[in-house]
Amino acid sequence: PLSKNLRGRIKTIVQTTDIFPTIAGLFRNKEKAFDGISLLEAYFQKEQGNEYSVSRNFVKPGTFGVRWQNYYYMINMEGFSEELFDLDSDPVRNIAAENQKITLYMRTNFIKWLFQYQTVSDQSKNVDLNKLSEKELENLQ
Repeated sequence: PLSKNLRGRIKTIVQTTDIFPTIAGLFRNKEKAFDGISLLEAYFQKEQGNEYSVSRNFVKPGTFGVRWQNYYYMINMEGFSEELFDLDSDPVRNIAAENQKITLYMRTNFIKWLFQYQTVSDQSKNVDLNKLSEKELENLQ
């Protein structure tokens, strides 16, 4: 909220997966493991970490964005085009061609994320509830 004057105080990258750990932290429940970090921890972090965040672009199907430090990298998987932006110095100019090392680093992080995401989604299984025992059904409730 503007009344708290917090603008610019969080030095790390945050994303929606950080909401659940934040709520759990407010209730002092640290036993549950959630993806993400508590925004309360991010608020007290003095320096920007090495975290990155991946997002999907729903306007351009097949396009993903990767946010890391002051950079934003976009990759289009359909036509394989890449863009890199320095959000501090010039957030509208594509600097991918002149910053190949950073572009490669961002691409590598995206591929790692994509591999992890694909591996996790491939592990999901359909369960026939009719074949579960009463005890298994009770545990699900």
